[in-house]
Amino acid sequence: MCSDDLISPALRHHAVLPSLLYVLSLSLSSVSSSIQPQGGGGRTALWKAAAYGHAEVVKLLIADGKADVDKAQNTGSTPLYIAAGRGHTEVVKLLITDGEAAVDKADNNGCTPLWKAANKGFTEIVKLLITDGKAAVDTARNDGCTPLYMAADTGKTDVVRLLVKGGADVNIARQGWTPLMAAKEEGHQAVVALLEQ
Repeated sequence: MCSDDLISPALRHHAVLPSLLYVLSLSLSSVSSSIQPQGGGGRTALWKAAAYGHAEVVKLLIADGKADVDKAQNTGSTPLYIAAGRGHTEVVKLLITDGEAAVDKADNNGCTPLWKAANKGFTEIVKLLITDGKAAVDTARNDGCTPLYMAADTGKTDVVRLLVKGGADVNIARQGWTPLMAAKEEGHQAVVALLEQ
């Protein structure tokens, strides 16, 4: 057995990461133009780093100033959208605070980063988008489904609480159904109690 076999992949990753970040920072300093899309689908280096939760890489790319923070890939998904939808809280915070990302930029279906985070039940990200990002809480998907409607319909009580506290309109209906009606239909009693307050 080789001595390298005794080192876990996670330890090897953490040992190599600082060196990779250093090489990336040197590479960025030698690039004179904007960082262009890489690979299929129009995904940029920043989009990929955000998608995989690589906060240190995101931080370097933002600090470099050449990456377009709001550059969407072909489906309209921005770095903030993908990070919010995958639960990468630290990346979301960096994109909002350091990158000044457009928090309400929607994908091709009309889903905003807030909608995506609410759909997945990522309460910390929902809170960040509302408080730090000042996200518009009532922006609906193309089919009229608001973040509150979706959270009520799927029983995400903590998300519903954050959205209501953030000023979401509980009376916006989707195809004639309010969030309260959807929660009642699905039997989400905690959500019903919250919306009836």
